[in-house]
Amino acid sequence: MCAAHEQIGQIHEAEVSAKKEVGVAEKRAKEIREKADKDAKEIITAAQKEAQMILQRHSNGLQDRKREIEQSTLNESEKITKQIEKSARGRFDDAVKQAVRMITGVDEQDGRR
Repeated sequence: MCAAHEQIGQIHEAEVSAKKEVGVAEKRAKEIREKADKDAKEIITAAQKEAQMILQRHSNGLQDRKREIEQSTLNESEKITKQIEKSARGRFDDAVKQAVRMITGVDEQDGRR
């Protein structure tokens, strides 16, 4: 029976040793999982920051382009408005001259009635 007790003791020691190794392996696996989670969060955070920066750059570019278009449109509108005003002034002057001729009966070019 001594041999049987010795074998039982060895089996018990093997079980204790195996439990320790399993504990160490589980602890290491937990550490690896936690590190992987931390790394994943850092990568996601960095990607979100980069995406936000890209979005901001595009938004700024669109705002700049919008201002350019608005300024161009305003400049063109002012140009057209000045042309219309010039044309209207010329027609107004002609209308006044025509009215004066009609009222006075005088032709301004040769001064005759």
